Amino acid sequence: ISSFSVRCKLESSSPVEQPHLINLHASCFYEFKTATVLVGDEEIHLVAMPSKQK
Repeated sequence: ISSFSVRCKLESSSPVEQPHLINLHASCFYEFKTATVLVGDEEIHLVAMPSKQK
């Protein structure tokens, strides 16, 4: 658990289904995992949260 607050929240504005992104979100959410993305020499840790979309 991090002592830092949420820095930003990303939501897709695309009306097109993105199955790879949906699968990544589901895996992270249900298995309590995070995803790490390298941007230059920085690591961004992504945490899946419940979606407001049904």
